[in-house]
Amino acid sequence: MVLTLSYVKLQEAFAVEQNKLGTWAEIGYKDPSGSSTGGSTSNFTYVAGTTAGTNDWGAYNIVGMNDCAIATAAVWKVQSTFTASTGNVVSTPSVTNANCKNLTPNFCAIGAGCSTTNSGSGTGNGGNG
Repeated sequence: MVLTLSYVKLQEAFAVEQNKLGTWAEIGYKDPSGSSTGGSTSNFTYVAGTTAGTNDWGAYNIVGMNDCAIATAAVWKVQSTFTASTGNVVSTPSVTNANCKNLTPNFCAIGAGCSTTNSGSGTGNGGNG
């Protein structure tokens, strides 16, 4: 997902400049709906973490996609953490629904790698981003 790579690169640049992580608005990120606070397109809702470092980027499908059932909370997530002493940003993706993971095979190549946290019930495991 190109848009998550954009988010990760903006977060990394912001951390280098400001010595901290930032919100979507602070780093200049906008989701595909054009929102810097989270919005929706015809297929997905994007969720901005309210606290930098806590499920910073999230998305869920609002329409069924093959075996990936409609979700009500973030299915695809990227959580970034920042270590001030080293200036290191680690972005960790996760997919909360195994049935959705196959739709975005490259998503798990972001940052520190990917995990799937449930067997795919159709709704994501939540979180705010």
